[in-house]
Amino acid sequence: MNRCQRRLLQVFLETGGDIADGTGLDTFTTFVQSQVMLLSPAVRRAVSMVLDQGEAVSYGIVAEALSREEVRPVSVPSVRARISRGMRTIEYALRRRTSGPSRSLFDGARNGARMNGGGRLNGQPALHAASVAPGPSASDMDELWRVPPGETAYA
Repeated sequence: MNRCQRRLLQVFLETGGDIADGTGLDTFTTFVQSQVMLLSPAVRRAVSMVLDQGEAVSYGIVAEALSREEVRPVSVPSVRARISRGMRTIEYALRRRTSGPSRSLFDGARNGARMNGGGRLNGQPALHAASVAPGPSASDMDELWRVPPGETAYA
């Protein structure tokens, strides 16, 4: 897990997310992917490259890849600025989405109970924490960000 992935995961935890809640993690990754898609094209390409990377991210390698894609030179400071802008935008969206008294976008079981009053979601009883399958362990968090080689989850 690289620094940008950890940064988003930290916001997930700060906003009430639980890494043991598989539904909450799925909601989190879907929300992050949707926010990446809303970024400007140049920022989106840089952020998606970084989020698709493993442990070590080299801004120099990202700059070279972007230079090839855009068919013009892209400097390392430009890559850093794009990634910083994109990460701040995503973090802001995560915090804004979960602001308010005891509200968490990523609390799968409890969020489902709030979505359609009376503890029902689409006419079904809301899930209780005991009935939710456990999510990945902390050691499996790298799998959360893993994308098959040659593919991207963001664009």
